[in-house]
Amino acid sequence: GAFGIHYLEIPKFKGTGKPVKRALYEWLAFLKDGANEEVFMEYLINDPHVLRAEEKFKNFTLIPPEQDAYEAHMKWVSMSKDLVVV
Repeated sequence: GAFGIHYLEIPKFKGTGKPVKRALYEWLAFLKDGANEEVFMEYLINDPHVLRAEEKFKNFTLIPPEQDAYEAHMKWVSMSKDLVVV
């Protein structure tokens, strides 16, 4: 695949003032306005991608013992999906 770098000037991004269905514009709006807790919660509730990104961010900011526990839990979750309960 091709490798590309994109430079986004978020302060220059002017939203449309209404919901947009294009993913890039949604992420730009989130990055620009997501610091507002009310806006962030709305994105968190309505966009599964934002929820997943927030979970990954929380994992990234954990201290090593917390990271180990999180990774062990995620491994258990992954393995438990493969189990068949009889």
